[in-house]
Amino acid sequence: MEVNEEVLKRTGLTREEALATSVIKMAAWAQPKERAAYVERLQREGRVRDLEVDFRLRGTVVPYLMSAVVIEIENELYALNVARDATGIKENERALREAQERLSAPAHAALDRDRRCGWKAIMQSRRATAALCSSHSLPTAHTRNS
Repeated sequence: MEVNEEVLKRTGLTREEALATSVIKMAAWAQPKERAAYVERLQREGRVRDLEVDFRLRGTVVPYLMSAVVIEIENELYALNVARDATGIKENERALREAQERLSAPAHAALDRDRRCGWKAIMQSRRATAALCSSHSLPTAHTRNS
């Protein structure tokens, strides 16, 4: 079995400590429900791809994309895991949402203004049409002849 250098750096464990423990014992899963979903999917499908999870590493919760596949080595089943730090992805998603909100706010305000002005103009136009028709004794769509 092997542990990569990035895991050692992020957890602060030695290679021997990392191989002798598990993420469960390290309490690395910040959300037990995420771990349960991961295990359930791994058992059901034999693989997991890009599952969003939070790990607690050195006291800090960090978002990860977790992928895994079940492998067999010497008649023993193991989960081969790959976890990618998703901090940058999450920051980009947040920045994109904020930019969309900033850009859409003026458009929504303009639409609201146009709707309000549009209704006002329609009402003014109806009044003006009714007044014009009335002054010339003409029926309007808004009046009925008895």
